[in-house]
Amino acid sequence: MHMQLGMIGLGRMGNGMTDRLRERGHDVKTYDPNVESRTAASLEELRSQLDPPRAFWLMVPAGKVTEDSFQQLLKLADESDTIVDGGNSNFRDSQRRSREAQAQGEEGHYLGTVSLDELLENGYRGGPEQDELAERYDAEDLRMRVRSAIACLPARQREVVERYYDQSLTLRETGQRMGISEARACQLHGRAIENLRHQLSPVIRGAFLAPHIPAAA
Repeated sequence: MHMQLGMIGLGRMGNGMTDRLRERGHDVKTYDPNVESRTAASLEELRSQLDPPRAFWLMVPAGKVTEDSFQQLLKLADESDTIVDGGNSNFRDSQRRSREAQAQGEEGHYLGTVSLDELLENGYRGGPEQDELAERYDAEDLRMRVRSAIACLPARQREVVERYYDQSLTLRETGQRMGISEARACQLHGRAIENLRHQLSPVIRGAFLAPHIPAAA
C-alpha cells in the first residue's frame, strides 16, 4: 500500500528517508527553506500539495525549530491530520504537544517516535490506531533510522549491538565471539546505547512501528 506524506526538513536523515520512501513508490512532498529541491516553498504550500487526511513529518532539530514548526502546523492542520515528530525532542515537550494537538479536535493527534530500548529490546505492539499507522507508513522510516544509526557507531560498538540484538547472543556469548571479556562487552554495549540515544527519539505515547522489527535487519 502506497502512502503520501509531507516531509519537513531535508537534512541527512530527512533527505535519506525521502529518497527511500520514494524508491518504494510512496508520494513524498517536501519543505525545507534551505534546500532548492523542495516541492513546496512554505508550509502552507506543502499543505496544499497533500490530500486529506494529511501526514506532516517533522525531521528538524529539536528545540525552537521543532516548536515553531509544530505551532505553525497546528494552525494549518485539519482535525484528521497527523503530525509526526521524527526529531530528538524532550519527551515532556512531546507529551505537551500531543495534548495540544488533541485539543484541536477529537481526531487531531501528534505522534512521537519510539525509544531505542523499546525498539531494540521489545519491538512495538500498539493498539488499533498504531496498527493502522504502521500499515500506512510501512514502518520504513524507523527501520532506516535504526540501521543508519547503528552503521555510524564505532566498529566494536556496532559489532556488540549486531551480535546482541540481531543474532540474539548474550553479552557473555558476544564477548566470547569477539575475544573480549563479558565486562568489556557490557561496557561497549552501554556506550553504544548512549551513542544511539543521541540519534533516536525518547519514549512518548503514540509510536508507529510494526508489531516487531529486528534492530539490524
